[in-house]
Amino acid sequence: MSPTFGIIRYRLPPHPATTYVKQALSALQAVESAAPRALPVFLRADSVLTLSGVRAYDAYNTFYAYLDDAEIRQATDALAKEDILLFNAERLFTIDKKANQRDFEICHRPAFLSLWEQYDFPIAADLAKIDMQAMHDDATFLGWSFLVERLFGAAMDSNTLPRSWLTDWRAPQHLRFGLLLGYPGKALESEMWIGAGMRRDEEQMQATIHRHDAYLAAHPIYHYDKSLKQDPEIMAHQQLWSAILDGVYGSAWHKTVEQSASFKTAYVAAKKEDQGE
Repeated sequence: MSPTFGIIRYRLPPHPATTYVKQALSALQAVESAAPRALPVFLRADSVLTLSGVRAYDAYNTFYAYLDDAEIRQATDALAKEDILLFNAERLFTIDKKANQRDFEICHRPAFLSLWEQYDFPIAADLAKIDMQAMHDDATFLGWSFLVERLFGAAMDSNTLPRSWLTDWRAPQHLRFGLLLGYPGKALESEMWIGAGMRRDEEQMQATIHRHDAYLAAHPIYHYDKSLKQDPEIMAHQQLWSAILDGVYGSAWHKTVEQSASFKTAYVAAKKEDQGE
């Protein structure tokens, strides 16, 4: 089978950038009120996009050692009131439950619940049968992930989704992870075709997302096939994410925060730990 794009039908998130900027600022200001020293943790570009609700999920976050347990609880509780959950499924497999207690993932629950409004698969009816409302913590997120990956794997095995994607046995996991991160359908397919050995890395180009590296970010960027350079879906996606990050970092609130002496002190502590100093 030759590489084909458009198997995963993708719809851009429905709201204008200003709506997502407002939602991100609401979440960030809630953290600021509850645990101001935790702000550098959530001002990362990847985290800001998830806090905005333009995507469902963010990974590779940590509460740095300069934060105490009370501050962690306060930040977690403040975000829960915004319907944003912090959890870490890895803890379920760790004997020492304290080992990873500062590592966490972010789930914007409303964005998670609307996932299938953005991504339409040939197995949409089967995916819709999985109870997403039940997802509320580490264990239920892990269970949901397992069921989705099993359906993706079965669809690839039956060639409902391309069987060749299973050349990379991790394809169901990559697909599930990418859609949680909010990447366009054709970008997800580009990764699948590389795993299938039908496209090469040099045939890919990197998305242009403004301020994608802000605040120690795990860069929220993706790659896609060069043949899609002018694809309207991908162009619109990059413009939306860029406008959200420009809006948050260009806001009056952020301009005030970044000049704050207490914020600067907390950010220096975060950078030192992030860089292993």
